[in-house]
Amino acid sequence: MYLTPHKNGSLLSLYIQPNAKKSEMIGLFQSALKCKIAAPALENKANETLLEFLALFFKLPYNHFSLLKGQRSKYKTVLIQAPLNQIKPILESFLDSKNNS
Repeated sequence: MYLTPHKNGSLLSLYIQPNAKKSEMIGLFQSALKCKIAAPALENKANETLLEFLALFFKLPYNHFSLLKGQRSKYKTVLIQAPLNQIKPILESFLDSKNNS
């Protein structure tokens, strides 16, 4: 499952495609949420850009996001310091809009 509860908020499983023209959420890929990130996978740039993008996507402060797993992998786990019931409706709405387009 791409979104699970955590004692400090919510865990989001992601599959990242770096070096994209723009940062955007794509949809589900295997058991993760796929994101394109407009930054190279060098010197932690893609990871930082990912966290910035997620902060904008969820409309939460940047410091509410931390990378727990996948520092050097395309598969990542991000801790969002917000309850599941705050994060889940945003993702469900996005995924519904992708399925209906």
